[in-house]
Order: sequence, then C-alpha cells, then structure tokens
Amino acid sequence: MAVIVEALLISLLSALVQLLLALLRPGALGFGDVTCTLLIGLAVGSQGIFRSALWWLIMGLLGCCCLVWAHMRGLDSIAYAPVIVSSGLIATVLNF
Repeated sequence: MAVIVEALLISLLSALVQLLLALLRPGALGFGDVTCTLLIGLAVGSQGIFRSALWWLIMGLLGCCCLVWAHMRGLDSIAYAPVIVSSGLIATVLNF
C-alpha cells in the first residue's frame, strides 16, 4: 500500500511541477506534456524517490540535447512527450 501512495504522490508532484513550468512560460509546454508526466510519474514513482530524481535528471539532460539538436536543424521547438517517456524508460531500466 505504501508503494502505491508513494507513486501517487511522486506522480502528482511531478505533474504539478510541469504544470507550474507550463504556466510560467505559456506555449512552451502543453497540457499533454503535463498529463504525460503524470502517467510516467506513476511508473517511475513506484520505484521510489531516487529513481524519480534520476528520471528528472535524465529528462533535463535529454531535453537539452534534443533542443540543441533541433536548433542545429533550424527548428525552434521540440515535442517533449517523447523525451518524458524515453527518460522514464531509461530511469526505470537503469539498475544501480
């Protein structure tokens, strides 16, 4: 039962952070990104707070890399949902 509660709290906190970021800079993140964070947060959050922190770190690094790559190609934005999902997968698969 504690794992479920922890996963829910981590997921809600992650989604609230994304919602705050979306409200601070309208147009940069959408509600779909917030929803995606909520769902992936459940999966990653079920593995604990360390794994969730690792997820956020990987999400930031991967997002920055994707933004640089898009900028080099002449684009000014990226889709963040693939970054959220792939970083959640990486954080879940890494086992240390």
